[in-house]
Amino acid sequence: MGAEEIARRVGCTGRTVRKWKARFRADPRLEVLDDPPRSGRPAGVPVSVRCELVQFACERPDGITTSLRETWTYSALAVEFLHERGHEHVRARKRGAVITVESGPRKDPVRHARFRRDTVHLWLLEMPSHTERWQPTGIRGQLSELLTALVDNFPWTLTP
Repeated sequence: MGAEEIARRVGCTGRTVRKWKARFRADPRLEVLDDPPRSGRPAGVPVSVRCELVQFACERPDGITTSLRETWTYSALAVEFLHERGHEHVRARKRGAVITVESGPRKDPVRHARFRRDTVHLWLLEMPSHTERWQPTGIRGQLSELLTALVDNFPWTLTP
């Protein structure tokens, strides 16, 4: 059977099929077909936290009829994540590439933390200083990682 026929049946490109066939021909053992270990830092968010966020994103809150994509924005997921961990007093507001976690009256909010989008999937965690200016923390990662770090490593910043 040719590479194009295999590709059509399994739903990939002929190039991919030819690559795997060549890899197996060079060393005909099943272990060769396993993906090699990937470089980079291991995931910083426990699997349980990732699963919980996926569960939030797959459920529609009561009374909401909009699509899940419109319902679960980054700020909505952040608020749900924080509320599930006992921080019901916070809310999140998104402006451009920034999500601010705050509480208190809307006219005079208490700012707790800010997430600034750095790349498509990575965010930067910023904290307010005593002068209420935002200071970078040097912590960069996926939003779920930063939310976990905020709750686990800086819980005092979320006090009402």
